[in-house]
Amino acid sequence: MYYDIRAIRAMYPHPVPARCLRFTERAYCVGGALQCFVEQMEVPRGGAFPSPHSLSAVLRKANPHLNRFEARALAGQITSANDTGDFQRAWERLEESLNRHQDLGLADRLASRETTLKRVRPARRTDVDQRPVRD
Repeated sequence: MYYDIRAIRAMYPHPVPARCLRFTERAYCVGGALQCFVEQMEVPRGGAFPSPHSLSAVLRKANPHLNRFEARALAGQITSANDTGDFQRAWERLEESLNRHQDLGLADRLASRETTLKRVRPARRTDVDQRPVRD
């Protein structure tokens, strides 16, 4: 499944750093916005502020083509940018996370389709009285 960053930003337009949680009960960071979107849940009481480790798992769920090292590094960058209030950079890193290796997804689907097509044997030609014709 592909997650569109524009849809996530539209549903969660106002992320806050974790240190601002005391101002509102249902706050979220950029990573928390992704977590709520992917898991199809509303922002919980106490806010949605996943740790980099938890966020890396969410990133891999959203983009299975990320390996665990990439997911962990990108989760750290998203969290760091969010915590410093640089939400634009956090959204950019999130978009990079969702789009990375998407061309592999297409290549995998095409390769799978070609393999499936190769497995299907063509029908054998027969002559009029339905006996197989030797080529």
